[in-house]
Amino acid sequence: MGPFLQKGTVLRGHPGGAYLFDKDGKLILETQLVNNILVINSSRSNSFNPISSSDSLLIHQRLGHPGNDLASRMVPGVDFSLLDCTFYSLFKAHRLPLQGKFLDALFPLNVIHMDICGPIMLATCVGNKYIFQTINGFSIIRFTFPLKRKYDRLESFVSFKRLVKNQTGRKIREVVSDNGGEFVNSRFTNLFKKFGIDHLVTAPFTPQQNAISERGNRTLLEKIRVLLADYQVPTDWWGAACSMATYLLKRTPILTIGFQAPICKWGKLTSLQFDHLHPFGCTAVMHIPKENRVSKVDLTCSLCMFLDVAEKHHNFSLFDPKSKRIVITHDCNSEDGETFWPTHYSVSTPSPHLSFPDYLLRSTNPTVEPVS
Repeated sequence: MGPFLQKGTVLRGHPGGAYLFDKDGKLILETQLVNNILVINSSRSNSFNPISSSDSLLIHQRLGHPGNDLASRMVPGVDFSLLDCTFYSLFKAHRLPLQGKFLDALFPLNVIHMDICGPIMLATCVGNKYIFQTINGFSIIRFTFPLKRKYDRLESFVSFKRLVKNQTGRKIREVVSDNGGEFVNSRFTNLFKKFGIDHLVTAPFTPQQNAISERGNRTLLEKIRVLLADYQVPTDWWGAACSMATYLLKRTPILTIGFQAPICKWGKLTSLQFDHLHPFGCTAVMHIPKENRVSKVDLTCSLCMFLDVAEKHHNFSLFDPKSKRIVITHDCNSEDGETFWPTHYSVSTPSPHLSFPDYLLRSTNPTVEPVS
């Protein structure tokens, strides 16, 4: 009892034991007399050591620096409300909740959210490792650009800017991106100044402020994985899957815009049709024009892999394993339930280095990567 009494506590005895009170008259502990020995009754004690309320910092240290409210519950006899623990502030600090966000888009091209996804370790057949994605904040419509290098993002943005201006007749007002060097550099800064575009950047290490782009990347990658896995297409065809995923996501209703499809709110379509769609990677039967047949007894069709649908008309992109080319055709029938790769093309065979027409190379359609 010596250490307790030195702290100014008061010991009051009774026939069955004793009570120990602090300076303010609060009960610290109760003892019982057992064989002429005072035994502490832990169930009635408000402190477990000879420390008064003035030593709250030491108790806080012994408890491992819990929160003040929690410490008060653990040791009811000690007041922690005025405790200022430096270690607790330094090592248990948390991020503050976001108090605001960038302004919502009120019309097309009011706000454009953009980001780069990658590098994707397994490059496509033509060497693409990145996906540059822009999302319109008004309609949530997205445009994707597979890139070989991050450096190519500026050229892709310029192509996107021209495309959407021709489609809507409007100009881009604001662009939202992260604070990384991909977009915060002299090349983009000069471009934004030239066209009067306001560039809004997120705080460092705060991707939540650009939630539309971050969520857009996640949604796009999830769709790509599903398309590749469903018909067992090798992963280095992710570029073609990206094109098909973009086409589908433009036509998938979104709750945040009133369960409308982005392409409908964008104004390009008034209604949706899905009867022309086929599963990515399924077997397609392509008609061979008579101009491409050597003799009259040649086969009139060829088995191909279905890849994509053209954006403006229902032409199809197919992979022809015989010529190892990506072909564009309108005359094809798809076997929707039959996989192409394991059935008609060996899984162990690496994806071929494809050849394709020059006009496909010059295509500026951001949703199509004809060879991948």
